Amino acid sequence: MKTKIISMMLMAMFLFVACEEEEPNSFCENPEAVCPDDTEIEANACCTSTSCYWTYKGVDKPCDGKDCADVRNEIITDACLAGVNMKSWNGDLDALDAELKAVTDKLLEEARVSCADCN
Repeated sequence: MKTKIISMMLMAMFLFVACEEEEPNSFCENPEAVCPDDTEIEANACCTSTSCYWTYKGVDKPCDGKDCADVRNEIITDACLAGVNMKSWNGDLDALDAELKAVTDKLLEEARVSCADCN
């Protein structure tokens, strides 16, 4: 009896996994952005046709693909501002943010174009 129940549970799990929809293709890129003090920002952006996420320091930070500003600001703040003496730094954070936003926008567009059945 126990063997029959275990077999049925395993079969149900197999069917569930087999019927699960495949994840759409994701497009990823490391923008190789650099802080004003020449510190590289080790972050990757990935997008599917509906959402994006940034991976920074091994942690995925999701966003909805429309507005990743909070995630980008968190990455820029951690990577660039943590060790900078703000009194002597006159870097343009808006330009750096625009660079990272452009990568997200590009990847999101590539994912949407590749998805023939997406609306």
